[in-house]
Amino acid sequence: MKTINIFLAVTLTVFMSSCQTKMSDDEIFWKMSTEELVQKCLDYPLFGLMNAYNSLNDGFAIMTEGYNGFQELFSRDDAATELLKVYEKLDPLAVNPNWPDLKIGEFRFEFIKIEMFFNQKIMIDKLTDNGLRNLKEALVLTYKKKMMLPEMYYSDSLCPSVGACVQIIEKMNASLLDERRLEVDYLKYYLMVGIDNMELLDYIVEILENIEI
Repeated sequence: MKTINIFLAVTLTVFMSSCQTKMSDDEIFWKMSTEELVQKCLDYPLFGLMNAYNSLNDGFAIMTEGYNGFQELFSRDDAATELLKVYEKLDPLAVNPNWPDLKIGEFRFEFIKIEMFFNQKIMIDKLTDNGLRNLKEALVLTYKKKMMLPEMYYSDSLCPSVGACVQIIEKMNASLLDERRLEVDYLKYYLMVGIDNMELLDYIVEILENIEI
């Protein structure tokens, strides 16, 4: 059962409806290169409204259903490759603690947006073994860098990274997570952990590090 913040959910529905009409008229997504389409989707002005749902995955699914650009991107065979190219250019350590809070939040969200795509099995399945290796390295490195700045990156910034790690592990050998399956499934769905269970994130990243692809 999906749990929502009613005010945000209503806002999401209204704005997505109006935005969908405008953007569908203005954009011919199938004519765009995948590189252009990735940027168009990442720049979607209502991306943040996926937070209307207690589960980011629920919010992401509903948001992507409401914008044709996402549907076109999911149909592209090279979508994951192009998303990864953008992700590899991001550096968590580039955040400046002297920035205004809004700018810091926007910077953190750039990682989350791409990580949400890699929390979807359909995107993981688009990657070759080499692509999976590159994503594995990028996720592990990004997680470790985020952990170096705990005052900048909280659990809400860490969980989408680790959720994407879970997707790779489950593709390669899901049984590696069986020991803590209930906790992993909770993280995978809600993309959050309790403050007393943060070590689960390290546990998952360590498993991914030790997987050979």
